[in-house]
Amino acid sequence: MTHAGPPDRGTGPGVGPETGPDAGPGVGPEADPGDGSRNGPDGPEEPQGRMRPLGPGPLVVLGLVGLVGGWLVRPMSIRAGNVAPSVPPVSIGLIFFAAAIVAMAAYFTWRTVHRERKRLPTHQAVNRLVLARACALVGATVLGGYLGNAISHLGVGEGHALLQLWLSLAAAVGGAVLTTAGLLLERACRVPKQAS
Repeated sequence: MTHAGPPDRGTGPGVGPETGPDAGPGVGPEADPGDGSRNGPDGPEEPQGRMRPLGPGPLVVLGLVGLVGGWLVRPMSIRAGNVAPSVPPVSIGLIFFAAAIVAMAAYFTWRTVHRERKRLPTHQAVNRLVLARACALVGATVLGGYLGNAISHLGVGEGHALLQLWLSLAAAVGGAVLTTAGLLLERACRVPKQAS
């Protein structure tokens, strides 16, 4: 009398490379089960994970640090016997130029990923995500720094101080635009749920 052996785990119903007990939308040979590891025919595959969006915490902290630092630059320079540093208009143009480049990258990335439903190569996606976060953080620091510098010029009746006040405000606006462009690029890099 013969006895049936244990069922083949690789051919049983509901178990395989495309189905499983937890199968559902986005679960398959290309999906991440969520535990940081995947098993393929040749052994464990390279883990894939998801990065959380950049929260407001780091942006607020860097903005406050820049605000205090920018506010202290002028009085500390005067106390040390030096001339208060001025804001060159070229720096304002560079900030807005960088923000425009990042905004264009955000638009083209959004068009590729969300409208055309194409996936970026891994190295391009990582590079753009790093660029997005770096620009958002730098923009928040620039915003706080120049805003603090503008506050330090309040109440000063000199014509040069008034000019520096407006230049600092313009640079702070550029920092805000750069931060916004960075956040938009980060959002554009997110793969839609139905395509992830």
